[in-house]
Amino acid sequence: MMIGALVLLAMATSCTPAVAAAWSEISAPSDVRKKLGAPAAGRTDIYASLWDSLAAHSSPFEVKASEVCDAASGKPLSHTIIERGTCRIETLYFFARTLLQNLRRTTVTSKRFGFIWKRVKTDVLSMGTFPPKLRPYSYQMPKAEIPTAALACGSYRLRITYTADNHDGVLSEEEVDFVVV
Repeated sequence: MMIGALVLLAMATSCTPAVAAAWSEISAPSDVRKKLGAPAAGRTDIYASLWDSLAAHSSPFEVKASEVCDAASGKPLSHTIIERGTCRIETLYFFARTLLQNLRRTTVTSKRFGFIWKRVKTDVLSMGTFPPKLRPYSYQMPKAEIPTAALACGSYRLRITYTADNHDGVLSEEEVDFVVV
């Protein structure tokens, strides 16, 4: 009983509760997680795995940033005001904290007609499989050509959802409003 209390006291004083909760036994000397983990309380046989810590305390997928540029000139463009007749390329930066098999981005586009929003387009983009990584991934979306017709002008709303085959439900969801001028 006394030894158990001393072990808990040593764990509490040597690291944060999040890291202590994420400790895992790693016995094989060639285990890759030993290179990624930090030694726990001076012992070489127990490591706090960074992957386990990240997976246990945050979502498996997180979008950090998105940059849009003109396909011809490469100059940055606005996310909220879009000119007709332009060709845009979006680069997405995101974290994969666990394995994401067949990550998909579903984009539902709705146009505002008076007081209601009418769905006009649904796109599903299969982005691929991404293993966990401490640095963000960058993914270049396909070119998006904005129509030149006058009917394209107006207010739009995008509902973007991310899903993966090995995770139940939606990983991330966001809504973006923009205007085509």
